Amino acid sequence: MTPLVGLHADRPVHIETRGAEKVVVKRFVAGGAEAVFTRMSALWSSPFGADRRPPGLPRPIGINADHQEVEMQFLPGDPIGSRGDLGLSVHVLPEVARLLADLHGSGVQVDRRRSPAALLRSSRRKVDELGRTGVESSGRRVVADLAGQVVDRLAQSIPVSPELVLSHGDFSPRNVLLTPDGLALIDFDRLQMAAPERDISYWGAWTWVTMLTTGAQPSWQVADDLALAYNTFRLASADAEQSSPAFYRAVALLRIAHGWSALQAAPQTAALALREALRLLDGA
Repeated sequence: MTPLVGLHADRPVHIETRGAEKVVVKRFVAGGAEAVFTRMSALWSSPFGADRRPPGLPRPIGINADHQEVEMQFLPGDPIGSRGDLGLSVHVLPEVARLLADLHGSGVQVDRRRSPAALLRSSRRKVDELGRTGVESSGRRVVADLAGQVVDRLAQSIPVSPELVLSHGDFSPRNVLLTPDGLALIDFDRLQMAAPERDISYWGAWTWVTMLTTGAQPSWQVADDLALAYNTFRLASADAEQSSPAFYRAVALLRIAHGWSALQAAPQTAALALREALRLLDGA
């Protein structure tokens, strides 16, 4: 058994060798493996799965309900980027855009929904958590205060409910593998129905913060380029062209400021991300 490092402690992953095949086994400590396997199986049966070239996700193999483990095909390859390293992510944007457009156009429906109102509620919960942990230092108190300001502005900028598509929910370079056959998407724990802009904006916010943490000048050009390429593949959707990117980018920046351990350890950097969210919302 080969463990994989750098992943969520509540969803440990390891690789098993069964005959000539390697199998990835993901355990859901808090439960929910059945729902994830069901969603992956539906996606595998859609145009995003087995019939796509290359398939957009690993083939789901089975589920061990007693151990809350999902088994899936092992795909050889490496993520195109990681936190702290943009890697190849800025060089393969057309392929990334096609992968995302195909996911959104898969036609798969799931019962989890993230409308703009739901994203606002989730953002409020994150602010509450930052407030509870933000009393340890002046830097963390500043972060909690800025996060509260962001949520107040989000409430004033909430867009009209758009068309909801199947959204990855954690669409970032570290969840896109470069395999010998092309790009494939992994980590389907957060599959839900959401606006197309949500995945595009999270990718952009992820790259913006990564630039910030590595000392580069952060830019939204990557998000803009991804949206432009996405629209060439999914012309039937007007949402990416007519949506409210400031809202979704600000939601993504707040999520990152709340969730990334690197920003939790560097409140001054988290504060810069939240000030950028306010700047975006002020210009919306």
